[in-house]
Amino acid sequence: MILPTTLALALFHAPLPVREAADTVVLLVDFQHDFASPDGAWPADPQLSREVLRNATNLVETAHSRGWSVVRVANAFSKWDPGNIFRHYAAIRGTPGARWILPDTTRQGPLFPKTSPDGFCSKGLNSWFEDHPGSVIWIAGFFAHGCVQATASSALCLGHTVLSSPSLIASPDSLDWKDGWKCMKEAGVVEAEVPGSDEGASRVGGVGGKGW
Repeated sequence: MILPTTLALALFHAPLPVREAADTVVLLVDFQHDFASPDGAWPADPQLSREVLRNATNLVETAHSRGWSVVRVANAFSKWDPGNIFRHYAAIRGTPGARWILPDTTRQGPLFPKTSPDGFCSKGLNSWFEDHPGSVIWIAGFFAHGCVQATASSALCLGHTVLSSPSLIASPDSLDWKDGWKCMKEAGVVEAEVPGSDEGASRVGGVGGKGW
């Protein structure tokens, strides 16, 4: 049963308040040099990228302060993968471009490799969430129209609640970004206000933040 208040908010596209829960998880998708850095092989729009890095860092800080889990998934493509040509040879396993770039990586929880847009095709990530059924997942990452959308859709199909915001996702251009967010919303992702802290914002400090 949908509560009237929730239905009214959904109809007017208003961000929902953060649901506090012991099983809240922050899921970070493809925060890698080739996507998040201006000199990467397949970079996101610089303005979108800066905003995502800032807000994701805030989100991780909030997760630590509230006792939420943080999990990461990232591309690790074989150099022999014929699909590399369509991905601008980005995030090849073992290359600098595949490097994780969000600050404070040692505090961000396990990192699982994937070779598919859907993060839940990663055996490691899928197994981790089998131990955390029905989680409330905050998802953030690159790209909105690709891996983030695919991973969010699978999370919803597996019975998780998925929260996000346009300020937590990026794509190479604004059209892909808008299309990706629209598809995420249509799939059932809930737009919510991003929790954060001033400390997290200061650690990124714009383009010159750690990890670039």
